[in-house]
Amino acid sequence: MGIRMVKDHNLNPFKLRMYLDKYMNSIIKYLRSISSPIVPSDKETLLKVALNSANGDEELAEKVTDLFMQIGKDGVVFVKNSEILGVHTQVIKGISIDRGYVSPMFCVNGQSSLTLDNCKILIARKVIRDYKEIIPYMQEASTEGRPILLIVPEVDNTVTELFLTNVYNGVIQGCIVQAPFSNERQDDFFQDLGIASGAIKEDKDKSSMYLLGNAEKVIVGRYDTEFRGLTHDKSAYKRHLAFLEDLVQTQTDRLLAEKAGERLAMFAGSIGYIHVGASSETEVLELKDKLDDVIHAVKAALKEGTVPAGGVALNNAAHLLEFEYSMEGNHIPESYESEEDKAAFEIMVGLCKIPYENLGIPVSTSKDPTKVVYTALKNAISVAGMLFTSKYVILND
Repeated sequence: MGIRMVKDHNLNPFKLRMYLDKYMNSIIKYLRSISSPIVPSDKETLLKVALNSANGDEELAEKVTDLFMQIGKDGVVFVKNSEILGVHTQVIKGISIDRGYVSPMFCVNGQSSLTLDNCKILIARKVIRDYKEIIPYMQEASTEGRPILLIVPEVDNTVTELFLTNVYNGVIQGCIVQAPFSNERQDDFFQDLGIASGAIKEDKDKSSMYLLGNAEKVIVGRYDTEFRGLTHDKSAYKRHLAFLEDLVQTQTDRLLAEKAGERLAMFAGSIGYIHVGASSETEVLELKDKLDDVIHAVKAALKEGTVPAGGVALNNAAHLLEFEYSMEGNHIPESYESEEDKAAFEIMVGLCKIPYENLGIPVSTSKDPTKVVYTALKNAISVAGMLFTSKYVILND
């Protein structure tokens, strides 16, 4: 339609694209104004969104909905291959790292793990060679009668032995864990854990070599450590969460985006895993593709709300646009700035009516994520604009 208009009416394609953007922004503004916010506890609405994206697969939609109800809107979901047939979900609350105690001697009475309740978390952002450096923190924990966990890039054996000696003599209760990752990624980890545990409250704290946070419970095993019930400064937490979410959204490199997603998942303290198993690799890929669509749809709905599905929202937007540029259904010629403006209006109105007309009358209670609807519109205009302004196009028949 757009290419035909450009050719038949000798329109300027660049001006046409400019006016399309103008009307597109009006549509998006309308969609956001009617968007209904939802919360993770609103299972009914989440399930409607999931069902639409899952093409009516009730079991899949139910599993994804239940998962997001547990992890919340800030939680992150990872889809993993499984040797067990079917789709199974798992939720990990709190921060979890794949590093355990530096010595099994920290576990007493033959246990394979130790639990530290109401625990102080001492984050050391440097290699510790001298036990004297951490004595003030040990004394503070001992005075308060609280256990302390030391998490450090590297620790000297002598420091570990002295720490263990104090543990066995009953002076302190605690453990040492070597931090995961290295270099810049380890610095990011320390910053994330520092803010999540309340050790970092202001920007000036970020440069400190020693940070002291708190957790309701720390469980240290041979190969992993879990931090539960972390207490933090709410404003610092929200700022950092927004920063990490933006980092994930703007990262273009696939590998870096995946690492940013893992970082966000750890910081948010709520990770959901969906394990997928099937009899063939093809079936696994199909399931993972479908799950990916459902996960993104539910995530988008939690972030920006929902609008009526089945093309209803866009159809309503088209009629609103027509009303604004008409008088009793008759278009006013003076309301258009140019022929390109008029063509853009007609294209946008026609485009927004197509989904509703093709789908017929949908179920009135069905919901689509607001972000998904306006992103689809943006993508369509972007592709159309590229075609309008291209001199040659190669088509694959």
